[in-house]
Amino acid sequence: MVIGGGQAALAAGYYLQRANRDRPPGRPPLKSVLLDQRPAPGGAWGDGWESLRLFSPAAYSGQVLRGGVRS
Repeated sequence: MVIGGGQAALAAGYYLQRANRDRPPGRPPLKSVLLDQRPAPGGAWGDGWESLRLFSPAAYSGQVLRGGVRS
């Protein structure tokens, strides 16, 4: 049982379903259910952050690129 319908809960549901596909033949399926108070999936993502957008260009991530050059 997964409580909530946000991004983490949806990912957990995906992996639970995938675990059922990968079970050996003859094994009973895993039972799972996702419960959320909201009528649609996604959690609070659509409510609180009207201007929130995914923004993660390499120049601002602080990751080391190939050859040891820092972005």
